[in-house]
Amino acid sequence: MLPYDWGAMPQYTAELANAVSKYEEVTVIGSKDINKKYFSERVEIIKTFDNFNFFDEQFKKIYFH
Repeated sequence: MLPYDWGAMPQYTAELANAVSKYEEVTVIGSKDINKKYFSERVEIIKTFDNFNFFDEQFKKIYFH
């Protein structure tokens, strides 16, 4: 799962997913703005939510109560 599309996380996730996809089926679930160019054609990408916002009030209530 890739909760956001900024920083180094998308590239790191893509490298890992691409390597594993040589041997197994790989699906990445992530934000609607994931750049597919990082991923091999062997990797299924499901764009399902908006970017995760670490400053969102719901997030703060859950993790910083």
